[in-house]
Amino acid sequence: MIYSVAQWIENLALGFTIGTNFFVGYIPDKREDGTATPHRAVLIVDQTPSAVYFDVPDRVDFAVQILCRAKDKADAHADAFTIHRAIHVRFAINLPDPEHASGSTYVAMTIEANQAPGYILQDAKGRFQYSQNFIFRIRNR
Repeated sequence: MIYSVAQWIENLALGFTIGTNFFVGYIPDKREDGTATPHRAVLIVDQTPSAVYFDVPDRVDFAVQILCRAKDKADAHADAFTIHRAIHVRFAINLPDPEHASGSTYVAMTIEANQAPGYILQDAKGRFQYSQNFIFRIRNR
């Protein structure tokens, strides 16, 4: 499901491209083409476990964390708030299915931020970082 969420964010055309400056699960030292990962990058990870409902078996509250980093604090801040404004308080979103080109498998009934992006200090390489968490309330299509 995390790949569906990441693909949907990429499709919003905010300037984040999976494998280039937007990464799922972890940020590698090098991209697939062998070049160094940029200092300005975005990471999306799923925060398990997600809440499930026994009486609504096709629903899950899927928790996601998005981390934005950059050498310049203003860039990390701008990226974090660009994403926040684009996806907070959205509803009825068909999430793309990266495994099936025919369409979507999941619908995000609502997407809510748990908080505004927060500054979480610099990493070991001196890059500024902002973090934010979202709940995607998802059901099967």
